[in-house]
Amino acid sequence: MIQLLSRLEVADNTGAKKVRMIRRIGQNKKTASIGDIIVCHVKECTTDSAVKKGTVVRALVVRTKTAVRRRDGSYLRFDENAVVGSSFKVTCLSSTAALAFLAHDIIDGLAANTGGINLK
Repeated sequence: MIQLLSRLEVADNTGAKKVRMIRRIGQNKKTASIGDIIVCHVKECTTDSAVKKGTVVRALVVRTKTAVRRRDGSYLRFDENAVVGSSFKVTCLSSTAALAFLAHDIIDGLAANTGGINLK
């Protein structure tokens, strides 16, 4: 579970490194888990990135420290909380970024429906 004002890693190549959760999209809950779309703002970024510090963006949660139960009964747990930016154009996901099973299906669905991951 990711709570409000939690710091998250960014698992794509947009230039943002760390973000902080502001709000969850959808239900009025204060926590988010894998597959949820959240509103966050950029805390750290690289110098040559298109996304600047302080920019408010939407992101999809792809990794959490909290264990998530799979359909086959196994549990999936990561070392860090991470998101993939969805309100700015993602050119290519890093091949080393581990995506959870639910988020992987959601990303494929978003890319098929919108022609790219862009949820403005």
